[in-house]
Amino acid sequence: MSPGGEPQPHPGAHRSPARCGGTRRGVKGSQAGGCRPRLRGHRQVPGLDPRVCRASGQVAEQPLLSTLPSYLVLDLTLLFLMGILEAIRLYFGTKGNLMEAEVPLAASLVLTVGGALLSVYFLLWQTLVLWADSALSAVLLALHGLEAVLQAVAIAGFEG
Repeated sequence: MSPGGEPQPHPGAHRSPARCGGTRRGVKGSQAGGCRPRLRGHRQVPGLDPRVCRASGQVAEQPLLSTLPSYLVLDLTLLFLMGILEAIRLYFGTKGNLMEAEVPLAASLVLTVGGALLSVYFLLWQTLVLWADSALSAVLLALHGLEAVLQAVAIAGFEG
């Protein structure tokens, strides 16, 4: 508190009348026409109009992605699941080829189908889709199809 009974501004706050439009008597804080409190590590732009000061604070508070958080969580969960499936699929595929065994290779084939279904999801129903996402998902789907055919041929060759 100052000697006059008015609250002191936070030391990191910058409410200069010259830069942020001054203050009105009897109004405290950001309602006084000043800028938002300046954060450490952020530069204050000299000579900035107070309307721009307030507008920039509103723009900075908006989210960067234009998607609902529930869809973003779904996409990230499926992407994480796809990574786990790929690691397990590669393990079983390598083990099946080295041992020339049908069971691990068949498990890898089933996981390849699961990975193909997930790549179809990312190709068609992903929330935020870029052109590169579509191209990479199409290539991934084609490679999964080729791999499934080669695994089926390898399984047939191991049995005979």
